[in-house]
Amino acid sequence: MAVKDAVKNPRLGEVVKGDDLAKLPENIQTGIAEGHLLPVWSEVEVSDDASPTGKGVIQEYIRLYSLDAQGMSILNNGKIKPATPAPAEGEDKRTEEEKAKGACDYHDYGHDLEVKRKIRMGIMAGLEGPDKAVKKAVSGLKAMEHSDEEIVTMIKASPKFKGVEGLDKLIATALKA
Repeated sequence: MAVKDAVKNPRLGEVVKGDDLAKLPENIQTGIAEGHLLPVWSEVEVSDDASPTGKGVIQEYIRLYSLDAQGMSILNNGKIKPATPAPAEGEDKRTEEEKAKGACDYHDYGHDLEVKRKIRMGIMAGLEGPDKAVKKAVSGLKAMEHSDEEIVTMIKASPKFKGVEGLDKLIATALKA
């Protein structure tokens, strides 16, 4: 079945229960029972374009959310500390344990993605200029069903637009679009 023709999984986003939990490893089941992990139905999609056969596939799986540090430890086979860096030169004599990623590696990666996202948004706003930034802001506020008066007030009060020349005109033009 092509991905574009696929029917959305009705269980998507639901908490996994019953017999489906029995398929998980014992330590994961224990982590769920003790409230350290939350199992939720999710899916992986290979689009029609990305598939070597031209036919996309959707595969269901159980996504595990760690709810605390113990949950992170369970998902990382008990390892919290980050992997030991490989030597810059010479033979890599690290053990498999030293090479294995720990919860810190994954936390740091996710945290860094969030920091980069915020920086990237600031850069893009600066590059696109105030007219596009105002249009985006107006569009977003309209989508949240704010009135035109509320939009004008909110944009004028925003530190992001402080000092922008011709702000009233930019807002008026964006509201008409």
